[in-house]
Amino acid sequence: MTNRYRDAFGKHVWNARYLFGAVPLFAVGTGALYPLIALELFSNGYGNALIGVMTSAWYLGAFLGTVLGGRVIYRLGYHRAFVAAAAIAAVSVWGLTLSDSPVLWICLRFIGGIGLGTYYLLMDSWISGLATPNTRGRMLAAYEAMRTGAVAVGPVLLVVASSHTAFALIGVLFLFGIVPVTKANSPTTRFDNTNWRDAVAIFVCSPCSLALTVIAGLLSSSFYGLGTIYAEGHGFSTAEIALFVSLVLIAPAISQLPIGTLADWYGRAQIGTLISLLALVCASVLSFQSLNSFVAVTIAAVLVNGLGQPLYALGHGRLVDGGHELISATTAGLLGYSLGTFIGPIGAAIAMNHGGPAGLYHWISLCLAVSGVTTLMALLNTRRRCCPL
Repeated sequence: MTNRYRDAFGKHVWNARYLFGAVPLFAVGTGALYPLIALELFSNGYGNALIGVMTSAWYLGAFLGTVLGGRVIYRLGYHRAFVAAAAIAAVSVWGLTLSDSPVLWICLRFIGGIGLGTYYLLMDSWISGLATPNTRGRMLAAYEAMRTGAVAVGPVLLVVASSHTAFALIGVLFLFGIVPVTKANSPTTRFDNTNWRDAVAIFVCSPCSLALTVIAGLLSSSFYGLGTIYAEGHGFSTAEIALFVSLVLIAPAISQLPIGTLADWYGRAQIGTLISLLALVCASVLSFQSLNSFVAVTIAAVLVNGLGQPLYALGHGRLVDGGHELISATTAGLLGYSLGTFIGPIGAAIAMNHGGPAGLYHWISLCLAVSGVTTLMALLNTRRRCCPL
């Protein structure tokens, strides 16, 4: 690859340096917040049902933040919209220290979801808007790698601080994210006034690209929700389960940038097809229980997640490359990912009820097979369309 493309990537990373400076602050905060809330509810004697309701409230808020955030960005601009999203997220966290009332906590989690949903829309579209088709894969991959790694560090806050102090620190981290963003460049890609109907229209126009974001959500939530149960069913010890889950979850932080680089060089559909098929092979091996040792199972699972998670960045990149309006394309991609995260644990649980622990990877294999077919369809599509599949 020519030096011109490498120099362009370096220039775009430099232009986005202040945005990248905010990513770890938000990611560490969110990585600490989820287990902290679960532990607080458990210590106060609340059951799994309330934890589930609170999680659903957050996802509902994040959904609304994603759907409505485009209007906020259009009216306020990226910088002021970021300040508003960070402030909402911080205040919703600090409010959790005021009372143990479940009703208050559910309301605050809903409000916090709106703030963080808007934040994800801002960051995904902003970074995409500072890139070009020749660098977008690497830019999104660098962002996802940094975010994934920082989320994994978040739970350390629970070790070094009490619960009230941890809540306070998380809110401070969200607000500190405003500082570097105030100096960030505005997106170079155009963005217009938009609404949720524009994002829905993209589902019809580019189903294959959207399918990649849905599949990434399916894979992520399936393992997050049931990966521990799978490891326990394999007979792993507690220490082995912790190591297994940690390695699988951190794998995308390592694989994102190499895959994003290949996608910029050789095409997103081509690389999407390749990694879907490679991940499918690894998942199939796990689904048929061909491996028994802890090391072999862990390596295969790491490859599945490391190859599967970058599908979101590939799908999102194709949507923006295809000429869709920036915020509408990002909204559609995030909604596709959210749809996947909603369906994933349900499908995985049904598969495991029928097939035991290996059912998790029967389900993941099915998802990856669909991903491979859709990317192959996009690759082979030669018809003239309003936008790429």
